Amino acid sequence: QDDDGKICIISLYVDDLVIAGSTTSIINEIKEALSMRYKMKDLGVVNHILGCEAKHNEETGETYLSQYQYAKSAVTKFLPESVGKIDTPCDPNVILSKDMSPQSPEEEREMLGVPYREAVGTLLWLSLGTRPDICYAVSQVAKFNDCYGKEHWKAVLRIFRYLKGTLQLGLK
Repeated sequence: QDDDGKICIISLYVDDLVIAGSTTSIINEIKEALSMRYKMKDLGVVNHILGCEAKHNEETGETYLSQYQYAKSAVTKFLPESVGKIDTPCDPNVILSKDMSPQSPEEEREMLGVPYREAVGTLLWLSLGTRPDICYAVSQVAKFNDCYGKEHWKAVLRIFRYLKGTLQLGLK
């Protein structure tokens, strides 16, 4: 931030930069200073970054980030098409516990084919990216990555059912 209150934020991931600023002039100043020191290529306004779609409205100055495509493919992968949407990511009447984990070798075998860890990993990526609305529910199911049972899996599927109805949500 300079004395005039202009602010510039540079986000760096490996060799990709995203430069955001309060004015176009401060962004251009930063880009010019960096290009004098480093070999750079300006790709223009950000449309995608780290699996997120970015849309910028010049008139309002607002930027909207979402993981629509990632969430849509995750819902398609983990939910049967016939399963309906739901309004909340978790059921407040269900408290997941270790007691819900398989209690017999037969129950353990039943859960072997369930892609629990993969589904939870997918949900974690969404919750840490652009979907803070699922953070609590995801944190609850993530506790049982080493001892998940049918109730835990039902809770994971509920999150995907919620996502199915809220694919368009993101961060503004």
